[in-house]
Amino acid sequence: SWPMIVSLKSVSGDQITHRCAGTILNQWFILSAAHCVDLYGVEDLTRGRLIISAGSHNRSSSDSIAHQIDRIILHPEWRVGSQDFRYDIALLHLSKPLKLMENPSIVRSCLPAEMTNLDEIMNYPSNGSTLMVIGWGRLGTHEMDTDQLQQALVYSI
Repeated sequence: SWPMIVSLKSVSGDQITHRCAGTILNQWFILSAAHCVDLYGVEDLTRGRLIISAGSHNRSSSDSIAHQIDRIILHPEWRVGSQDFRYDIALLHLSKPLKLMENPSIVRSCLPAEMTNLDEIMNYPSNGSTLMVIGWGRLGTHEMDTDQLQQALVYSI
C-alpha cells in the first residue's frame, strides 16, 4: 500500500544493511533524512556502498529493485552529528532512473499543488490535518526494528 517508500541500505562486502527509509520524488530523486547519509562521501558512492531498494514492504526481501546513489544533496544548514533535526533532510540522486511507468510496485509520492504564497507554504499542512508516517522503525521503546513496513496516523499541530 506504500509503493513510494524505499529502503536506504549500506553495502559492505556481502553485508547489506537497512539504514533508513526514503520516499520516491520522481524517477531520479529520493527524499530521506540527512543523518542517514551525511557520513557518505563521493568514494563511497562510486563504490556502490549506498543503495536504495524499491518495490517491497519487507526490508530484507530479495525481490526488490536496487539502484545505486551517485549524489547526495544535504540541506545547507544541516551539521553532521547535530541534535537539531530542523534541517535533517537530504535528496539522493540515483545513478539510473527508476522505471516508474513499467513497474506498478514503485510510484512517486503524492505532492501538494505548487504553492507560491509564503503564508500558504508556512502553514502547510493546516493544523489538525491527518497525516501518515511510514517506515521500518521500532514498534515500541524496547523493541527491535521491524522487517515489515509500518504505518501510523499523526495529526499536525
